Order: sequence, then C-alpha cells, then structure tokens
Amino acid sequence: MNKLTQIVTEKFFATVDRFEMLENTDTVIVGFSGGADSVCLLHLLWVNKEKYGYNIKAIHINHGIRGEEAYRDECFAKSFCNSFSIPFEVVRINCVEEAEKSKESLEECGRRLRYEAFESFCMDNFKIATAHNANDNTETVLLNIIRGTSVKGLCGIPYVRNNIIRPVLDCSRDEIEEYCKENKLSFITDSTNLCDDFTRNKIRHRILPVIESINPSFLNAFSTLSENASAVSSFFAIESDVLLSIAKKDEHIFDRNILLNEDSALCSEVIFKAYKGFSDKALDSKKIKALQALLKNGGRIQLYGDDFAEVKKDYLRFYKVNNLNECVTYIIEGVPFSAELNGFSVCMEKNSNNSKIVNQNNSCNVIDYDTVVGKLVLRNRKAGDEFTFKKRGVTKTLKKLFTEENIPIEIRNKLPVIADDMGVIWVYGFGVTERCLPSENSDNIVLIRGENNDK
Repeated sequence: MNKLTQIVTEKFFATVDRFEMLENTDTVIVGFSGGADSVCLLHLLWVNKEKYGYNIKAIHINHGIRGEEAYRDECFAKSFCNSFSIPFEVVRINCVEEAEKSKESLEECGRRLRYEAFESFCMDNFKIATAHNANDNTETVLLNIIRGTSVKGLCGIPYVRNNIIRPVLDCSRDEIEEYCKENKLSFITDSTNLCDDFTRNKIRHRILPVIESINPSFLNAFSTLSENASAVSSFFAIESDVLLSIAKKDEHIFDRNILLNEDSALCSEVIFKAYKGFSDKALDSKKIKALQALLKNGGRIQLYGDDFAEVKKDYLRFYKVNNLNECVTYIIEGVPFSAELNGFSVCMEKNSNNSKIVNQNNSCNVIDYDTVVGKLVLRNRKAGDEFTFKKRGVTKTLKKLFTEENIPIEIRNKLPVIADDMGVIWVYGFGVTERCLPSENSDNIVLIRGENNDK
C-alpha cells in the first residue's frame, strides 16, 4: 500500500469506527459527483464493503447548470461506477428554476435539492455518505466567521447528522487527490470550482493559501477548533434545554428571574430556543442582546414583523400582533346580524320595546340606527380610526385610546369595530361613539352585544 493511500485509509477507518458510522447499515447511498473527493470516498467504501458488510449505491445529481460540462460529468460518473459494478442512478434537477421559485441562492438551493434526492433513495438502515473533507470544513468555519457566527458556527461540518455520514472529513484535499493518483483513479473537475464567482471559492483560492503560509498545519488546527467548539456547543445544548424547561411557566412565557440569574452565554442560548419554539424565524445576535437588555430593564420590543417580546413584572412573554393592513371586514346588510371576528362574537338586534336604554355596560350597547350613514361594516380597527366619548365631546384615535387604557398590544388589532361611511360607531369594550347615541326621540334603536369567546 502506497504512503498516501495508507494515510487516507487509516483516517477513513479511524473516523468510521470512532463515530460508528456504519453500524447496523444495510446500504450506503454515496453522493457521487465524479470529483476527486467523491471518487476517493466511493472507492474507499467499495474496497471495504466486505469488512463492514453493507451494499453501495452511487447517486449522481445533474443540477442542470453547466450544460455540456454537466453532461460530461454525468457520463463520467456512470462509466466509473460501471467499471466497478457499482449500482448507479442519475437525478436531474433544474436548480436555476427552483432557486428562483424558492428565493434561495444557487448554492443553497443545490445543497437542499441534493439532500432531498439522496433521502428519496433511503429506506431503513440506509446511510447517506458525502465526501466533505478537512478543507471543506475549514472553508465552512471561515465563511461562518466572516458572516458572523456564534460558537455553533465554529463547529463546522458535523461528522454525523442523522443518517448522513462524512467518512473522509479528516482527510485534506491534497491527500485525497494523491490517493486517487496512487490508485490510478481518474476524476473530473467542476469548472465553477476554479473561478472566484462564489464566496467559498474566494476563501479557497485567496485566503487559505495565505493561512497555510503562516501555519502549514492549519487544517489540523481548524479541525481541533471545530471539535472543541462542538463539545462546548453540545454542553450548552444540554444545559439550555434543562434551563428552558425550568424557566418555562406557560406557552411562550418564561420566568425572568431564573434567566437573569444564569450565565449570560447560557441565557442567550435559552432565549434563542425559547423564541425558536414560538416562531419559524431565528434570532440574530442583535436581537438576543436586545432581549437580554429587556430582561434587565423591562418593557416591550418588536422582533420581526408581527412578533413582539414583553417583560412585565417577573415574566418574559413572546406574542404576535395582527397586522393593521390585514383588515377583516363583514358587511352588515341589515338587522338582525351576527358574526365572529378574531375570537369575538358580535350580534345586532332591534330593541323591540324601544324602551329607554342607557349605555352602561360597554359590552351591551344601543345605537340610533337612523344615524347610520351609508354602508355599515364589522371589522378590526384601521389606522386613523377615531372615537368620541358620550357627554364629554372628547375625540381620540383608537391607537391613543387603547394605549391609554393599557389594552394588551396583541389584542388591539383584534377588538371588533362597527363603522359606517363616516367612521367608527361602536368599539368592543368602549361602547358607542357620541353621534350614534339614541335620544328620547329615537324610534329605531338597535342593540349591539359583544362577547370575548376566549374568556
């Protein structure tokens, strides 16, 4: 066995055995591009399949990006597998079209589609093997650092993730290419890897050579960094799960004092997970710092879109506020009328005995129906809505009114409003605006009832 072949093979065995990658495995699905990395991986898995007792299937993804070159790669991959009698499949995708639909970069979209394709071939006791190497890991860590990352970003590429294994992650790109040469294994080179159009290629061609001139063993240094970061990240993951379960008091509500009494780094991880359980968005470092300040000082902040966080008394709470632009409207064709809006029931009916009714209970009110102007609707509030109090002649916007009355912000856009062409007539919890109040001479009196169905 030649020198580099021995080094790569020993690293392969060490990685596979250390992480028990091939335990209880019937078939290994190999992502096979035809490049040096995947040729080396496929060959290692093929020559050692009797040792570990598994079958192999190679999957080649044609991304539909590089025209004739992509077809060349596909033909090479098929020919290579045929020469070793390795079962082979081609999956053709239109990465450009899919990226436009999903609003992803070509790189992100291609990666997602590749793994979806690999998964489609998997059954019980199947593993997916990809040919990521030590250079790939270093490039990933550097890319994360440049973009801004936490400890998790320093972990780099994991050796194992669910059913995905990376047996040559400890081998350098140079070692892999030498392995191919020593074993007379031909491979192809993707032309996009040679240009600097992608950020990763800039790191590969410009930054890594400078780092290597400073420290020739930089790949080992980055591998050690990733392993240490992974150990720290795993510790934080376990501890933060425990703290999250202790601090959680209700759905999306957490004990402020428990969080404040913990280490800042651990608190940050708990905040990140708490919000992740509330929203499909992810907190960035600025938002996490803002939430830590919120824990200390109290108050309320907007996170993303209609997502808010509030610290009141001893609790941190995440909640959503409906968008004012999303106005739900019911046209009131006549009386009687009933409808449900945002968890509230609203009904209107004629006051049959026309007796004098005083608007004392703000959830049960009466209006002079003859004062209605134009079309009558039931809706949530709109920007600029105003309300005039009876007998006081004071007019306020609903925004100001709700703020002064301490109406919870997440409820404000849910409260039912009845309005005509002139504006607001009735607001749940506040009653009837002055211009529509019945007088002693009113003959057409309508009763409005509102009920919160969540209470």
